[in-house]
Amino acid sequence: MNAIDTNVVAYSVDADAGEKRLRALGLLARLDPADTVIPWQVVCEAGSVLLKLVVRGRSQADPSAVIGALMTRFRVAIPSEGLVLQGLRLREAHQMSYWDSLLLAACLDAGVTRLYTEDIQSRPVIDSVELIDPFGSAS
Repeated sequence: MNAIDTNVVAYSVDADAGEKRLRALGLLARLDPADTVIPWQVVCEAGSVLLKLVVRGRSQADPSAVIGALMTRFRVAIPSEGLVLQGLRLREAHQMSYWDSLLLAACLDAGVTRLYTEDIQSRPVIDSVELIDPFGSAS
C-alpha cells in the first residue's frame, strides 16, 4: 500500500517547482488508486499549503478542486483513536519530529508499506514503512 506526503501534492501545483512539479504529477498519475491512500492529516495540511501557494502567486489551482480530485482518486485513511499515542512512541523511538512521527503512525495504521516523501529521510525504512523520495536530486 502506498501513501503520499503533502509535499507531493504541493509540488504538483507549484508553478515554481520546476522538475519537482513534473515528478509529482508523474507520481500521482502512476500510483494505483486501489493501492494508494492519502492520510487524513495530509489532506488537512495540503489545504493549508495550497492556499499559501495561491496567495504567494505560485499556483492558480483552486485548493478545493485539487483536494477534491485527490479524494476522488485515492481513499482517505482516517486515523484510529490510538494514532497520536503511537506517533509519540515512534517519535521517541526514532528521534523524529512530532509531525513526522504522526504521519508515520498514520501510515502504519492504514497498512502503508511505501510513503512518498522528501521530509523523512533519516532511514530508508522505519517500522516496515519504506520512505521513498520521489524528487531525488530534482531542483
